[in-house]
Amino acid sequence: MAVLQSIRSHGKLMLIIIGGALLCFIAEVVFEALGKKDITVAEVNGEKLSPDTYKAMVDEFSNVIKMQSGGQELNEEQRAQLEDQVWQTYVTNVLMEKECAKLGLRVSDKELQDIINEGTHPLLSQTPFMDQNGMFDKEQLKKFLADYEKMGQQAPELRESYEQIHAYWVYIEKQLRQSTLAQKYQALLQQSFISNPISAKANFAERTNSSDIVLAAVPYMSVADSTVAVTDADIKKVYEEKKEMFRQSVETRNIKYIDVMVTASQADKDQLMSDMSQFAEELSNTADLSTTVRNAGSNMLYSGLAVSKRALPLDIINELDSTAAGSVVKPYYNPLDNTYTTFKYIEKVSMPDSVEYQQLQIAADKADSVYTALKGGAAFEEMAKKYAQPEASTWLTGSMYEQSAGQLNAQTIELVNKLTKSETGSVEKIDMNGGSLIVKIKTRKAFTDKYNLAIIKKTLEFSQDTYRDAYNNFSSFLAANKTLADLEKNAEEKGYKLLSAEGIANNAHNIANIRDTHEALRWLFNDAKKGEVSQLYECGNSDHMMVLALTGVNPAGYLPMETIQNELRAEAIRLKKADMIAEKMASVKSIDQAKAMKEYNVITDSIKHVSFNAPAAVMMTGASEPALSGKVAGVAKGQFAGPVKGNGGVYVFQVYNTEKSEEQYDEKSEMQMLGMTAMQNSMRVVMSELMMNSKIEDNRYMYF
Repeated sequence: MAVLQSIRSHGKLMLIIIGGALLCFIAEVVFEALGKKDITVAEVNGEKLSPDTYKAMVDEFSNVIKMQSGGQELNEEQRAQLEDQVWQTYVTNVLMEKECAKLGLRVSDKELQDIINEGTHPLLSQTPFMDQNGMFDKEQLKKFLADYEKMGQQAPELRESYEQIHAYWVYIEKQLRQSTLAQKYQALLQQSFISNPISAKANFAERTNSSDIVLAAVPYMSVADSTVAVTDADIKKVYEEKKEMFRQSVETRNIKYIDVMVTASQADKDQLMSDMSQFAEELSNTADLSTTVRNAGSNMLYSGLAVSKRALPLDIINELDSTAAGSVVKPYYNPLDNTYTTFKYIEKVSMPDSVEYQQLQIAADKADSVYTALKGGAAFEEMAKKYAQPEASTWLTGSMYEQSAGQLNAQTIELVNKLTKSETGSVEKIDMNGGSLIVKIKTRKAFTDKYNLAIIKKTLEFSQDTYRDAYNNFSSFLAANKTLADLEKNAEEKGYKLLSAEGIANNAHNIANIRDTHEALRWLFNDAKKGEVSQLYECGNSDHMMVLALTGVNPAGYLPMETIQNELRAEAIRLKKADMIAEKMASVKSIDQAKAMKEYNVITDSIKHVSFNAPAAVMMTGASEPALSGKVAGVAKGQFAGPVKGNGGVYVFQVYNTEKSEEQYDEKSEMQMLGMTAMQNSMRVVMSELMMNSKIEDNRYMYF
């Protein structure tokens, strides 16, 4: 239906709006156990969420996303992101609705209807119910809802579309209610934040004034850590000063683990090379290249179409210049994509990359007569009018078919061949199911070299024997090393690497970025005791094996100093370097003098448009430097200043130019901007505090 296409055409913008609204607790949560009142997937301040309810929420949002993307299924990573978004929405909704209830804030049915009648809410502009001017049309909505009520009278093939659109509207309607409630809360909060003319004027100057500077820097990475002495007192000082950065709202766990990734053995490589040699011989001796390529299980099917180099893998392009037409390239291994490849170089041809043509779709009983008339000189435009078809021409370009040439059906391949090989002005007929497609070639241009290749490219994969051997070896090792101490002592000797991972929360979707480690996560948070070693888990894309041991539990709250020693030490070293370098640069009075320093490797650069309200991006140290921006704002043109201790190094600089925007100062607008910024920042603080002071249990890992 057209309305479904309208939804999809607004997909990207819709995702932005929905995504933002989700963070403002837009999803409606229906607290019902659905027959499982004793089972909860999560709990927020006593409000329990059943597995069925959570799954329904995820499925609802998933269906909306799929509708906007034309029915495309979500991959595992996208599904995980969606689940987390729904979970965050749920938590925010529970916490904030309670706050709104305390304040007496709600959205009535009349308010919601008034919003729909007004038709200006951004969410409404993304619905399919739009008039010819692109504005929301409530009458179209009313008509659809009335038709939906009579859906039983609709043709069966339309009912599914009606159901999809109605579910989409119900979702939008819920978001309207929740986003309006959020706006009420934010509006109330905003009244607590006002600016003043002095702050507004200062903010305007900080935003519109900028400076161009030349700077000299000593990057911290250029100074060896061994030149800096850090004490326990230094580390403790860093911890106390940055303690809030190490506060976590949920319990996390530390592990040590062994991940075995199974790869092809030499026997697997030899077997595939032998197979590829046989395939190469078949390419040399057969005329049925399509069947040979398909039977070989090639990653790239053969269509017979010539394609440009842009549609070919780089390794094949590299072979073309040294290969003669008509020959078969011997099998070779490409480590970049882990494949073995052989191909037959059939021919190189010069073909148009762009073809302009007109087309008619004619029923079978009339196709021959129309084709004969057009071949005889009948006007294509008149024939198009006679059969009520478009007169306008269209374009076929190589980029439209080359990448997917192997997946094209026979009729499409015939069409491409006739469009690209027929002369300008010619008329061609392609027989289709139930009729014919008649085309007239109007323009052929952008001639380029194209290559007709029959390619057999196969990924090198491990065999079942190889996997079984790896599994048996790993199982034997684990049977002989059942404790963490055994793993630490013997793993390296047996060719296994014992790795560490810290701060794993139970809302993680995997361990060490390896997919399908759900069972290992369940063990880690449900059964594991400190020091215990798990069973062997098969995971990944059936190509990984893993064992893990729980080494530590970090309760919610501030992380103990001993668990983040490495991070604290690195920060203490950075601060020590900053003090040491700044002391040496304190006597520097010019860029040239800084460059002449012997103690350090001084590098120079220039940065344009440095303003107070945006951190300077210093490419040569790879750091964002708000302290540098603040210092530059107070230095006049021509002056030299520094040293400035930044995130990536210590800087001295000279301002060589200053600029002021032509934007006119508007005190009222500037004050409103400051108030809005303060409100948005405070909203984040409010949500953070609500979450930190709430009892939140996330047990999704047990079910999903």
